[in-house]
Parts: sequence; structure tokens; C-alpha cells
Amino acid sequence: MKLFPFFLLFSIFVSGQKSKNTDTTYYFPAEWEPHRGMIVSFDNETRADSVSVNMVKAVCCNTKVYCVIAADSLIPYYKSWFQKENLSLDSIRFILFGLSQPSIRDPIFFLKNDRRDLKIMDFRWVDYGYQPDSAGLKNFLQWNAKDRKLFKDNFLATFPFSTEQSDMVAEGGSIEVNGKGVLLQVESVNMHRNPTLTKEIQEKELKKYLGISKVIWLKIGPADDGQGDNIITANYIGMGGAWGHVDEFCRFANAGTLFLTYPDVLDTLNNPVSKITFERMKINYGILEKATDQDGNHFKIVKIPEPDFDPIRYILDSASIDKRTRNYSKYFIDNYHFKNYDTCYTVPASSYLNYLVTNHKILIPKYWREGKPLSMKEKDERVRKIFEKYFPDREIVQIDPRGLNYRGGGIHCWSQQIPY
Repeated sequence: MKLFPFFLLFSIFVSGQKSKNTDTTYYFPAEWEPHRGMIVSFDNETRADSVSVNMVKAVCCNTKVYCVIAADSLIPYYKSWFQKENLSLDSIRFILFGLSQPSIRDPIFFLKNDRRDLKIMDFRWVDYGYQPDSAGLKNFLQWNAKDRKLFKDNFLATFPFSTEQSDMVAEGGSIEVNGKGVLLQVESVNMHRNPTLTKEIQEKELKKYLGISKVIWLKIGPADDGQGDNIITANYIGMGGAWGHVDEFCRFANAGTLFLTYPDVLDTLNNPVSKITFERMKINYGILEKATDQDGNHFKIVKIPEPDFDPIRYILDSASIDKRTRNYSKYFIDNYHFKNYDTCYTVPASSYLNYLVTNHKILIPKYWREGKPLSMKEKDERVRKIFEKYFPDREIVQIDPRGLNYRGGGIHCWSQQIPY
């Protein structure tokens, strides 16, 4: 008689597991769910590739890594680099993707179902909404279409899963989910990419493909994540950007907890860029305070500081012998109100929230190095302790992401998990 309840419970458990494991509904999984592999982009630019190498170094010991490179001819170069870092090549595969934009997360990404089947989601791609002048538009569209096709062909050859397609524009860096049905979206990004689609229409499309039940609309991203090279304010100039990808400023730490970039008050007094970001995050914080999860519960919101402000100073000189200074000078003199010998500051999109969750580790940005203020080191340590608290089951690995920040991306942008 005592065995009956046990067998009854076991029967119910097995029945429930069977029902769950035969669910063929695809969804976009939370990033802390198990992975079968990781994709890491390489840019054939030394500063950026140094960051990518450190990412591979942190991950490849227990996860298969797919390294995205621009050409097969570069394989010996990267193999040599990995060997110098004492990395085993057994878990590393090189793939030619042929996409000039190395932010591998954005163009297409993976969905899964409870049977662990994978599907590829292919939203429309418009190169972050970039549009050249009308004279070059035709050539740009032809190049973009050709490059896009080559990327898709190589991706599908490597990962031969079925594909879902949508005419709506959506990028992986603009998608953040809690794995329980809640999706974060950013108005400044979505409405820029889809000017003819209302939020209601976009929500319907996102629910259709991503397996979510609720969308929370944030207003706008940080000031340093603007559109391409742009004037943020006065003589502070952004270095690339995506109009406010959510992975730069708001992430789920778990299903009920949100990390939100929130500049320290002192930072807002010391520079005008952080002041703009602070005002924007106050608006986003107010939205999140009122928001609820899939069960109607309010979220816990954890404020994460911005990295210390660290712009690059240039005195514009279109005849400079330094190529970088010369190119920046010519661009901003030709396109804006600047003139030779003006002082300008270039501001990369820097964030502690552009991090990567893997099976056993979490890769987070750090910004202090020798010669930088100790306040930067102290902030790195403060952020590390926050991550240790909310990811107790994972080793925290800190990586300097500036080589990617200077290219308009970060650790999360340059990678993509392959769900299990």
C-alpha cells in the first residue's frame, strides 16, 4: 500500500516530462540555458581580434567554438595565434562566413523547442538601418544583398537546420528574454528599423516567432550607442553604434531580475555623455518599475554602473601623418561643423552589460589597466561582485573589451550561443 503513492507520483512525473519533451513550439531561449557550442567573430583587426582570442581562450576548454573569419587564407594565422596561447585546436572550428559586419549575433540566430530541436530565425537585415547617400545607394543595396546571401549560405551549410523568415527587421543584440515568455524591446531601435510598423504589429510578429507572451518596451539606449559615427553632444563623437541595442544597457540576470545600466551621479557631473545616459535610464527605470513578468510579478531591478568615461582625444588635422587622425579629421570636417585644429573626443560604446553567459562561465567586461585611474579598477571590482552574487554557479571571467568597443561592438555582440 505504501508503494502506491510513489508509483502514482512517478507516473505523473513521467507523463509530465513526456508532454514537455514532445512540445514542438519553438522559442528564443534565455542565455543561461545550456549551450551545445559558441560562435565567436574575428575581424582581422589586431585590437578586436585580441578580445576574440581571449573569449575563445575562456570558453574552448569545455565548449565547442566556431570561429568566424573573413577568409580561408587566415586559418594558419589564427591557428598560430591560438597555439601561442597554448589552446588546443580540437574544440575549435574555423568557418568562412563572408559577412563584412562581424557582429555575429545580429543577422540570424537560433530558436529551440523542448525536444531540443533547433531552428534558425532569419529576420530582415538592413545593416543597422545604415543608408549611404543617394548616389551610392544602388551599389550599397547590391553589395548588401550579395554579402547577406553569402553569410546565410555559409551559416546554413554549417548549421543545417530549418529556417523561419520574417519581413520585420530585428537584430539579436536588440532581443533580450527571460526564458519564461517576457521580451525586452527598445523603441529607438525598433521604430528606426521598422518605421512603417506599429508596435502592435511588431509585437504580433515577435510573439509569432520567438515564443514569447509579453513585450516590455524600453524607450532609448545609452548616449554612447548612437548611429555609426555621430555627434553625441558638443565635440563628443560616438564610435559606431546601433541606436540603443538592449544588450548594451538592460539584461535579465534571471527570470525575475533585471540589470540596468545606471551612471553614478558623480559620473554625470564629470562628463556630458553620462549625463545624457543618466536621463535616459531614469525613463527606462520608471518603465521597468511598473512592468511585470509573465505571472504578474514585479521585477527586481539592479543598477549597474557605467564604466569610467575614457574617450580618445584628437586635435583634428586633415594633413596629419597619423592615418587614424587624418581619416577622422577629414570625415568630421567634411560632414560636420568642425575645422582643423579643433579638439574632439571619440567615445566608444562601453558597457558592463555587454557580457556573455556560457555553460560554466560568464565573460564580463573590465576596463582598468596599468596607467588608468584606480577608480576604474574599483568599479570593475564592484561590478564583478554583483555578477558573483547573481551567477553563483558560474566562474566570472573579466575581459578587456575595448578592442571591440572601438569597432562598435562588445563581448556579447561578437558572439552567439548555440542552444542545447
